[in-house]
Amino acid sequence: MAQGLYFLFAGLLGRTMSAIGLGLRILIAAILTVAPVLVVKDCPHSATCSAAYEALTNTMMDDGTGG
Repeated sequence: MAQGLYFLFAGLLGRTMSAIGLGLRILIAAILTVAPVLVVKDCPHSATCSAAYEALTNTMMDDGTGG
């Protein structure tokens, strides 16, 4: 969502970007997109991650296993 807002305001304000600046922004956007996926993959097995999720959402994390 932050990426979308950034590009919306950058487009509305009409700032020109150099090729290096644009490449750097694309790299940062890619990192911000991929990093959460790598964290969430291991999150159900981490007590710290599960506690943070429960504190933020006020619900228990569902790891997909049940009975």
